[in-house]
Amino acid sequence: MTADDAPAWVKAVRNDVQSILTYVYYLQYVGIGWLAFYGVVVLSAQTYRYLREAIWVPFSVAELVLRLDIFDMSNWLGLYAVLNQIPASTAFFVLALVWAGVWSLVAWRRELLRLRSGAI
Repeated sequence: MTADDAPAWVKAVRNDVQSILTYVYYLQYVGIGWLAFYGVVVLSAQTYRYLREAIWVPFSVAELVLRLDIFDMSNWLGLYAVLNQIPASTAFFVLALVWAGVWSLVAWRRELLRLRSGAI
């Protein structure tokens, strides 16, 4: 069965799936934007506190994990030591860059497959 002689409901499902995938594809902008925004917020809060009270409040990934109660690090002292060295603002920026890089690779691969299939 080719795409031309498919039943109408199959064509409709294909169109719906394609529109959902397109929506999810462009939703990536929002995710990257929020990660970068969180990085700016954390860095701004730290800078504001420093300028107001002359005290730099370090906010590391370990502190973030502990405050959000994501993972119990009581038995993972080495992991705590490593995560305590990574600033949360830097982690948000790096996550946004990694997300954008992976997303670009997926988009590039998707376009390459589309061109190879002959669909222009």
